[in-house]
Amino acid sequence: VQRAARGELIENFEEEVRFDGGASVFLLGNARPLLDADGRPRGAVAAFADISEQVRVRSALRDSEARLRLVTQSAKVGLVVVDLDYRYRFANQAY
Repeated sequence: VQRAARGELIENFEEEVRFDGGASVFLLGNARPLLDADGRPRGAVAAFADISEQVRVRSALRDSEARLRLVTQSAKVGLVVVDLDYRYRFANQAY
């Protein structure tokens, strides 16, 4: 918000806010400068949305994908995924 107050448009930034006691939330924010009649920045307005759940889900998905990658790449048998058009979408090292 301070950058917006200096005249910079800030869009779609993610920020983790930590509270006393260890709790935290993840916010998605946008901020824009408030300009005076001469076009000079005189303040800012900002809006934030709590995206804590989305951040948690993204992290869980990354972890799950990493586990799947580890299992498929270390498998001793060949694993392959072919789509309906018979295009290979995945093949592990054993394949």
